Amino acid sequence: MGFRVWVLSILILHGVFARIGVAEGEGSHRTERISGSAGDVLEDDPVGRLKVFVYELPSKYNKKIVQKDPRCLTHMFAAEIFMHRFLLSSPVRTLNPEEADWFYTPVYTTCDLTRMDSPCL
Repeated sequence: MGFRVWVLSILILHGVFARIGVAEGEGSHRTERISGSAGDVLEDDPVGRLKVFVYELPSKYNKKIVQKDPRCLTHMFAAEIFMHRFLLSSPVRTLNPEEADWFYTPVYTTCDLTRMDSPCL
């Protein structure tokens, strides 16, 4: 997976846990929730609270890059494309930016900035 996907994943998880802490404390000091089983954490439904707004950009920043260089779908750059596709169909997506906790800008920079004749890493 690409470095950006790891960073985005960490940021999303941080946002989920931060919102859980705020919701439980309702403005009071933050405390960690420690429970006996992972099932307790799942009952909180953090996905129901996390909202991500995906910007609609001109296709030259994403779709046309894939058309120009199809290796983006199978090479090490695929994480950018699959993260974008995941968010478009994810229950965390919101169409209202006022509801969003996070904002995703779908620009496939890694694939676009790497030359086609570069060696594989």
